[in-house]
Amino acid sequence: MKALLKNVRISPKKANLVIWLIRKESVNSALARLKFMNKKAADIIYKVLFSAASNAKTNFWEDFWDLVVSSAFITEWPTYKRWQSRSKWRVFSLLKRTANINIELESVKKEDKKTEDK
Repeated sequence: MKALLKNVRISPKKANLVIWLIRKESVNSALARLKFMNKKAADIIYKVLFSAASNAKTNFWEDFWDLVVSSAFITEWPTYKRWQSRSKWRVFSLLKRTANINIELESVKKEDKKTEDK
């Protein structure tokens, strides 16, 4: 159960700051944490995580309470190069970085936890 968002206009470095907070966490607590975070990447990652959870619910009949973020990572995508004019006929390069967001979920049932404890 996974979701992938390609070619997002956000720097991978800035998105990694947010994605580190939700790894190995339950979906409900990760969604709650992302909802109230004051970062641009948090809104984007919230939508991808909710999409992955909805995919799990629709396609695999999993419950939100049983889902855990097994892996979440950001990969770098090509950089758009733009130019901005400066004084004395000079130009300044602007690098507009883009990223891919991958989130994979796994189901942890309560029965599985009980058998592992024994």
